[in-house]
Amino acid sequence: IHVDAAERWHIYLTEKSASKKDYLLNMLTHEIGHALGLTYSSREDSIMFAYVTANNKDKIVRLNIEDILAIQQLYGDKNPNQLYNHRRQQQQHHHQLSKLHQINPST
Repeated sequence: IHVDAAERWHIYLTEKSASKKDYLLNMLTHEIGHALGLTYSSREDSIMFAYVTANNKDKIVRLNIEDILAIQQLYGDKNPNQLYNHRRQQQQHHHQLSKLHQINPST
């Protein structure tokens, strides 16, 4: 994957891009998808969508269910007997976060 200096890249993960800058991480994730064998998606919320649009320009990288299933179709799931379950993954993530200890800022 070649990244050239002709483009203006937004490299920060938490800030919105200044006008006329593209998110470097989005582009790299998209191109890695192609390198792994994924084709373009017709869904605008997919990282594999063919174009940068006003609706997906300023978004932090997120794989949608189509992206996940497409890569699993090519390479399999870590547990081949179980398909990706988005709701279960969210519940597990929430449970893990709830185990974090709170820090008292006054101490």
